Amino acid sequence: MPRQRPVRALEDDDVHRWPASLGDDRAWVLDWAMDGDAFKAYVIQVLAPTLRRGDVVVLDNLPAHKVAGIREAITARHAQIFYLPPYSSDMNPIEMAFSKLKALLRQKPARTVDGLVERIGQLLDRFTPNECANFFHAAGYQRSM
Repeated sequence: MPRQRPVRALEDDDVHRWPASLGDDRAWVLDWAMDGDAFKAYVIQVLAPTLRRGDVVVLDNLPAHKVAGIREAITARHAQIFYLPPYSSDMNPIEMAFSKLKALLRQKPARTVDGLVERIGQLLDRFTPNECANFFHAAGYQRSM
C-alpha cells in the first residue's frame, strides 16, 4: 500500500556510494542510520574488493568510520585511508552531492521504501565524473598530478 506521505527524508549517513568517477557504481541505501557494523560490512564486502594499489579512501570522522577492521580492510588492498579534519561542511564535498540528491528527491517524492531505493539509483546515475570532481574543487581540493 503506497504511503500517503513520502518516505522519511534521507540523512547523510543513509547513502554510502563509491564514486562513479572511478568507474564503479556501488551504492548502499539503508533504512536506518549508519552504524559501525553496517559500515564495516560495506567496506569489507563492497568497497575493499574494488580498491587498487594507490587508491585513497577519504572518510569523515563519524564514529562508524573508525571501528576496528576498517583501516585494516583498506590498507590490506594497498590503499590509503585519509580522515577529514573535524567536521566542516565547507570542506566536505559529499555535502554538495547530498544536497543535490535531496533536492532531486523532493521534486518527485517516493511513497514506498522500494520506490525510494529505485529513485535514488536513478538519481545517482545523473552524477557525472566531472560534476563529482567539481564538488571536490569547490571544497578547495586541488587535483595532484
